[in-house]
Amino acid sequence: MIDEVLEAREKRYDTILDLIKKYKLPVICGKINYPGSNKNTPMSQKAYNILENLIISKFKDHIIEQKNTRGADGNAFILVVNLNPIKAKKMAMDMEIEHELGRIFDIDIYDLDGSSIGREKMGVQGRKCVICNSEARICIRERKHSLEDTINSIDKLINKYEIEI
Repeated sequence: MIDEVLEAREKRYDTILDLIKKYKLPVICGKINYPGSNKNTPMSQKAYNILENLIISKFKDHIIEQKNTRGADGNAFILVVNLNPIKAKKMAMDMEIEHELGRIFDIDIYDLDGSSIGREKMGVQGRKCVICNSEARICIRERKHSLEDTINSIDKLINKYEIEI
């Protein structure tokens, strides 16, 4: 399973690099942070559909090309945008910070050299844990929460959002 996940990520990154080379424009890649080995669950698909619709709506005036991928690491969409990559990252981070499902959105912006613009470069703190609001990477590293608890918390967030819209 790990080999399939790594292969899917590598294939997606190759697609990103090909698009950057073709258009000489930044690329947005959107995915869902969903724990566990099965990244293609009905709940992760619901969240992915929400994210995709939000991103397309937010960047609609700047999209040059769109591709969708499905692999062992879940679904992803790739957008070539005619937009300054720093501005694109700010717009993406606003969604990750402000949207109810933002904690599980994974929106990467790739600069013209193929490097991802990280939150650190933007002076923004890391993501918060969906369970305890601590820094997510610390909870992951220290295994503070079980996989089952994390999945249940994420699924509750998705269900709550669906009910509210």
